[in-house]
Amino acid sequence: MATFIPGYFAAITINGDDLAPNMASGTMTRNKNIMLKPVAGDQDVSALPGLITGDISASGHVSTEDILKLNAAFVANTQVVYVWQIGDAAAPDAGAYGGNLQISSLSFAFASEDEWTFTLDAVLSGTATYTAA
Repeated sequence: MATFIPGYFAAITINGDDLAPNMASGTMTRNKNIMLKPVAGDQDVSALPGLITGDISASGHVSTEDILKLNAAFVANTQVVYVWQIGDAAAPDAGAYGGNLQISSLSFAFASEDEWTFTLDAVLSGTATYTAA
């Protein structure tokens, strides 16, 4: 029987700042460019692995402290370090990805009967290193 990881066991840090307490949702996507290579005289095409790219989208509630941290990471003209924890960071369930990223978009939103929220999109830079639990 499979052991599923509860969605509330997740963590993300950007530039060393822990955003986990306020996170509502997040997605990490990694893509590999697959090149097709035809071979003369062969009807079947070989698939060759190409460049790996990735991005992160995250959203959650925002505190006054988080606005400062997120803005600092957004306006940085250098790559910032991230850790994308899958499961409980205190007793790791499924490990974590880590590396560098650039935040490509950052937005803050409100609703009159709710709290302020943030959404960020980031592009991974270099290798997304996976460390097992």
